[in-house]
Amino acid sequence: MSVFTNLSFVGRFLLIAVLTLGLATLLSQNASAQSDGELVLADNLTTPPSVASMQQAADLVRDSYPERLERRGIGGVVLLEFVVDESGRVEQNTVEIVTTSSTILADAAKSIVHRIRFRPGEVNGRQVRTQIQFPIEYKSAGS
Repeated sequence: MSVFTNLSFVGRFLLIAVLTLGLATLLSQNASAQSDGELVLADNLTTPPSVASMQQAADLVRDSYPERLERRGIGGVVLLEFVVDESGRVEQNTVEIVTTSSTILADAAKSIVHRIRFRPGEVNGRQVRTQIQFPIEYKSAGS
């Protein structure tokens, strides 16, 4: 027999009220955290952030490709981690290099990422701050 069935009607009512109040408190804390601009974990998103304009991003990457590396056919991938805010902008002070094949390419990628626009992550239609990892690939025309 469960503890719940051993409780009187009043006891069950109080237990349900306490559990409901606890759940409501957790939900309201989560909602206020999201509205206060706190980071929302990827698992809690209904829509992840995405690049708003692939053409604009490609142009920025192409224009930032260090000429001396491009001439020699040296390319590589830079994996960045940063926060996309509620308006789809990269929070510049959050940009970190996760991995890179070249420090020169890493510097180039870091210098342009704040200019790439994103569609922000969403939780049930509400735009939220989200931390993401984002690869930037540099390829020479010959590769």
